[in-house]
Amino acid sequence: MLLPRDKVTINTDPSWQCANPALVDGLSWTLHAITDVHADDFASCATNQQVLSGICSSALTDDDDQPSDDTSIRLRPKVTALTP
Repeated sequence: MLLPRDKVTINTDPSWQCANPALVDGLSWTLHAITDVHADDFASCATNQQVLSGICSSALTDDDDQPSDDTSIRLRPKVTALTP
C-alpha cells in the first residue's frame, strides 16, 4: 500500500518463455500496471481478458476523481529470438 503521492519502482525479470520466439521476433512486449485505490476491483481486473477489454478500466473509474492515473502501460524491450 502506498500513501498519496508515494512512488514505487518494480523491477522484474519475467520467468515466462515464449512457445514460438520466431513468431514474435522483433516485437516488443507490454507491461500493464493497474492501480486499485480502494482494493475493491480485483474481481473486475483478475484476468488479461478483463484488463484488455475495458471491464477493469470501467471498474476503476469510481475509485478517484482522476481516472487517467488508474492504469499505466509501458512498452518493454523488443524480443530477440535466439536460434540454436
